Amino acid sequence: MAELSIHGMKGSTCTRKVLTTVEETGAPYKFVLVDCMKGEHKQPEYLAKNHPFGKIPFINHGDLHVYESLAIVRYIAETFDKTGTFYPKDPKVRAIAEQWISVLQSYYPAEKIVYELYFGKMHGASPNQENLKKADTELKSTLVILDKHFAKNKYLVGDIFTYADVCYYPYTEYMLTKCEGYSNVFDEYPNVKRWWSDISNRPSWKKVSSESEF
Repeated sequence: MAELSIHGMKGSTCTRKVLTTVEETGAPYKFVLVDCMKGEHKQPEYLAKNHPFGKIPFINHGDLHVYESLAIVRYIAETFDKTGTFYPKDPKVRAIAEQWISVLQSYYPAEKIVYELYFGKMHGASPNQENLKKADTELKSTLVILDKHFAKNKYLVGDIFTYADVCYYPYTEYMLTKCEGYSNVFDEYPNVKRWWSDISNRPSWKKVSSESEF
């Protein structure tokens, strides 16, 4: 099979999502650093050949070139999963995985919180308190729903760990470890806390989250 190459930064949330997916599936790959700290992702050649929006990651696999992390995660999971459960073969089960990915994108604002309290500061921006307050309210409303779900389910898709769980890793990790006031946010939601303790101790995530350029 053609070599899979993943291009990004190991500290990048979107790259981490992809790297965890390959670790979970056991797919062989080569990692290639795109040094965003030096602006490599904004250079004309990069925009022309790799990602027209100037982001990371992207992959090459044979004659396939794909950017956008969720598209990459789905491709790697479907191509390399040998279990039939990490990327569920049953379309009904996979629909539930996709449902929770949609919840992540629409109602779980960890990304907004991380931007305001971590990434924004890295670029010299002060937190927008109005945006942060709105995100905090939305997060806690969603955590109530997730807590009820995890009272009856081990993972997002019943008792099956899937690529949907992987998608929650990066911003949740940074929210809990990099954002002041959020390290104990799951304490009021014991079922969410149990789920996070479970998935954050998987070997794939422990490996990926231990590596970063910043």
